[in-house]
Order: sequence, then structure tokens, then C-alpha cells
Amino acid sequence: MRIASCVSGLLLASFAAELALALPIAPPAAGNAQPQNTPTVVQSRDTPSGARSPSRSKRQRKGTVARSAPRAMKPAAAPGGAAGSTGTNVPVATPNAPAATPAGAPDPAALEHSLALPENAEFRAWYEAPHDFTFPRPQMARTPFDQWADDDACVAKREGDTKFMAPGCTPRELSAHLWVDRAAGVAIEQHFGLPSQLLSSIGCYPEDGGCVAVEAAVRSTLADHGIICTEDSIMPDHQWILDRSVAVVAPVAQGVLEASFGNDRITQRQQVEALAAYVQAAVPYRTIKGPKDDLVQDGNQRCGLRTPVATLMAGGDCDSKSLLLASLLRAVDPRIPVALVHCMSGDTPHMILAVGCDAAAGDQTIVVNRMPMVLIETTSDWGVGFVSTKVDLADAEAQPLK
Repeated sequence: MRIASCVSGLLLASFAAELALALPIAPPAAGNAQPQNTPTVVQSRDTPSGARSPSRSKRQRKGTVARSAPRAMKPAAAPGGAAGSTGTNVPVATPNAPAATPAGAPDPAALEHSLALPENAEFRAWYEAPHDFTFPRPQMARTPFDQWADDDACVAKREGDTKFMAPGCTPRELSAHLWVDRAAGVAIEQHFGLPSQLLSSIGCYPEDGGCVAVEAAVRSTLADHGIICTEDSIMPDHQWILDRSVAVVAPVAQGVLEASFGNDRITQRQQVEALAAYVQAAVPYRTIKGPKDDLVQDGNQRCGLRTPVATLMAGGDCDSKSLLLASLLRAVDPRIPVALVHCMSGDTPHMILAVGCDAAAGDQTIVVNRMPMVLIETTSDWGVGFVSTKVDLADAEAQPLK
């Protein structure tokens, strides 16, 4: 018997942190970097599929969990029994067996043979359960984060990680009654993720293609839950989450724009600036270390990511807030180009957002699919087009969203 473990690497993560309800946003640290008065343009390493770039083998990608390669196992026949039967058979390692990569739908006969193993009873029940996502009856609720300040008009200049405010200028204090379908948000959060304990060790027979069939079954089923499972890693399917979240966050996006501009006609750049200011200043930064930090307490592994509505209700970290901003932008402008930018902040995996809007003087941009896109840091109020000097953009990896 071979053990197929699509999520064995996930068990290395620590799930000890409790959800914090009131953490302050750390202000940007003052630095001694040189002024950034000219546009900074970097070339990204485009990965539309979400796969890891080989050039980033020494770097970690935010939300990606390493996966251990499965070991091929061969069942030895017990005395008087046939090879491949259950009961008293003892697994014998076959070190040189090639690791097969599943493609397409699993072979039904081979899959059934492996699913019949007694140790696969829980996995079989999960696999054969319905996996289609459906929205529940709407249940509107006020978001807890509905007050924020926008100081962009008061920034006289920026030098590195320091911004200098114009004397006597007062930032705009904004507030709005923002409503979101909480039931839809909870449903998305519940459906997203994987039962890591259930999938950590699955038995299968390699002789009849059972291991390939089980692996294909795991991958296809996880795809229905917004999880991409590759040969060496597991990561969130950000496109899956975005597609289901845009319509849900649309009332919030409209509320923020109305609070910022009333009924005035505004440009695309002004839309981006207003929604970015809301995500930066109103939605608090929350560290997401594991299932105990999730809005839905079901024990599922979500790769340290909160879905957009969950972030609206409880805050989130860099990838959660970047995906929230992308969803808000798409809610008001379905055609605006957005890309998640995977990078490093010191030794820490980080994510910022790139947006295809007009660039202002001094904006930092990244080229994605031959298009310069403006960078936005969502974890603090840097302003559109400004990224901390601690963020390494030299080998940034862009993931465009459709």
C-alpha cells in the first residue's frame, strides 16, 4: 500500500494563536532611505497559473505550504493471501517506483479499489459528499469597520518610509453605514479550505493505478474548495475566491465611494485611491497563523488567508487585505486589471496589490503582461503607488487575476 499525502506538509504549521479582536495598526517605521521622487518600474515574473516560479526556489510565497513527495508503497501478501488484499498485509516500500502525476478525472475502478480500504472510510465520506458551492439566503449585517481617515491630500512629500504632512492640514475623517451579506461571506469562508487532518494520510494501491486515481480525486475535489494542490505545494486559488466575493462586497465598495465623493463624478484613479484608503485605514491588520484565527471555527486549513468578507468582518493580513481590495475594485470596475504581487519584506513572505490605473508622478509600478501597474501596500496607509523600502521588488512575482 502507498500513502498518498497531499497535505502532509501542512501539519508543520503552528495553530496556537487565538483570534485577536483589537490589535492596533503599526505605523510605518521611519527610515533613512533616499527620496523616491521618480517612478520605480520593475519587471515581474508572471505566473498566471499560480505556480511557483523556479527562480524563487529560495524564497517563500505567501499562502503556499510545502508538500512532501509521496512514497510509493507495495502491499506484500500475507501467508495464504493474495497480494493487494487487505487484512494482515504489511506495506513494503518500493524505493525506485516513479511518482505518477494524475491528469484528468480519476479512474473509477482503481479509485474504488483504494477507497474500499478500511482506513479510507473518513476520506471516502468526504470525497463522496456534495462539493458544489451555493449561496445561502441573504443576511445583511453592518461591517464593524466603518470609520477611517484619508490623509493623502495632506502629504507634502515622502522620503523613503517617511511621509511629511503639510502644516495645518487636517486629514479627512470619513464614516459610512456599510452593509454586507454576512451569510454569503460565512458560506464562502466555510467552503474554502481543506480538512488537513482528514487528508494527511490516505491509503492506496499503486498496482492498478489506485494511487494516481486517489491523487487525482484529491486535487479535483480541493479545486472545488478554492485550493490548488500541485506536486510540491498547496496554495489558495485566489481567482476562485475573487469570483465568489465580488458581488458580495459590492455594497461596501459603493458605500465607501459615496462617503468619499458623494454623487460627484470621479476618475478611475480616484476610485482606486478611495477604496485603498478604506482597506488601509479602516480594516485592521490581523495576523493569521492557522485555523484558530479563522472567522469560521471548523478546523479547516486555509493557508493563512481570510476570504474578503471575513476580512471585512474581522480584519486580515497582507494577502487577505490585498484580495479584499482587489474584490472591492472589481465590484465597481469589472474590467480593471489587478494582480497579486508575491514578494519578500525582509525575511517574511509578503503580498501587495498591483492595479492597472493611471500612474501619478513618483508612483512605484510593476510590469505585468507588458502593462505597467501601480503598486499598493494594503497593510498601512502608504498611499497608492508607495511601497515600504523594506519590500524587495527585485524578484517580485505577479499573479494576474482574470
